Amino acid sequence: MSLDFRFGVTYVFVPKLLLFSAYNTLKCVLFIMLNIFHNSTCKQEMNKMYFKVHWELVSVTLWGHSYKTNNLLRSIEYIQDLTFD
Repeated sequence: MSLDFRFGVTYVFVPKLLLFSAYNTLKCVLFIMLNIFHNSTCKQEMNKMYFKVHWELVSVTLWGHSYKTNNLLRSIEYIQDLTFD
């Protein structure tokens, strides 16, 4: 009994090619999804930071120095006193 190997290369090459292309497509889709998630997370953090800084500026402008700003200024003065004595 003899086996026919005429289509052996095709039967091995085509499935490997399909698996390789599916793997690369999956990697690209996963990369795009992770990028979208990362960008939305960064955008949320930037918005939080922007509103926090904006609120601090408004509170300092309208009501003078805020509690946090006063503590920060005291800390800076204390450090300057330590370093320049």
